[in-house]
Amino acid sequence: MTAARDALLIHAMDVTGMPVVTLGGDAVAQVRDVLFDRTGNVRGFTLAGRGLFSGPMAEWLPWAGVHGFGPDAIIVADVEALTREGRDPVDGDVVGDEVLTRSGTVVGTVTDAVLRLEPEVLDVVGYEVEPSDGGEPRFIPLPDTLSVTGGRLVVPDEAMEFLARDLSGFGASVDTFRERLRGA
Repeated sequence: MTAARDALLIHAMDVTGMPVVTLGGDAVAQVRDVLFDRTGNVRGFTLAGRGLFSGPMAEWLPWAGVHGFGPDAIIVADVEALTREGRDPVDGDVVGDEVLTRSGTVVGTVTDAVLRLEPEVLDVVGYEVEPSDGGEPRFIPLPDTLSVTGGRLVVPDEAMEFLARDLSGFGASVDTFRERLRGA
């Protein structure tokens, strides 16, 4: 079994609200949202202040500034890891976007992104999708890169063979799907 298959799979929404703390133990923010580009790479996190009435912060946390990522907190070396620079305004939320296969089959609507946490890597490996026929939500794996056309996410037709009903075993499905696309 590969390390990728042993990695932790989490919903992007589970990261929302997670505290951002320094190595010194100071809570400096909480995660507001995960920022990723349309190719599936996690760029970082938008932030909110700590506390019930705290609003969005102007600073964001680039992935390169993350010192550690665990189930309870994101750790940064110090507050200098937060920045106002370099955030691309095209980064956006895919929740609500329609997923189609390359041949035009409508898969459904994205309800959440699935992230795989490995040492020093946080990768978008799939989406939780509400099927267009109103059935139970499914998980669809993503290729290493993703095509986007006007708010629609386009996946290879082969992705339909790897739909899953839960996260259990989904990491292995993603790996097998990606290996097939690479011709391995």
